[in-house]
Amino acid sequence: MEPYFVGLITWAAFAGVGSVYISKAEIVAEKRRRFRLHTHASSGLFFLVLVLGFPSPFTLLAIPGVAAMDRLIIRSTRFCDRVGHILIEIPWRPPILHCPECGAPVH
Repeated sequence: MEPYFVGLITWAAFAGVGSVYISKAEIVAEKRRRFRLHTHASSGLFFLVLVLGFPSPFTLLAIPGVAAMDRLIIRSTRFCDRVGHILIEIPWRPPILHCPECGAPVH
């Protein structure tokens, strides 16, 4: 099997394990910290997968794109302080102001 496909499988497995790691946090502040950590690590792993699968000039051009994707995911994520629900906003839709589970304001 090619290293690129092994990298994709590893990245997908990391995303699944990271989702469980984030959801097991009981305090919302800890969930925010874990989410940021997982997003940064996942973006770094995604860049390594790109390095394995594509030539060097493309990967150098992809660095700003991966960094922008990382920032966009972190900026568009909101957390409910009451129940810890994670909400990811979609840019072309209206902003999410209240948690769909409990109705509390989200930050």
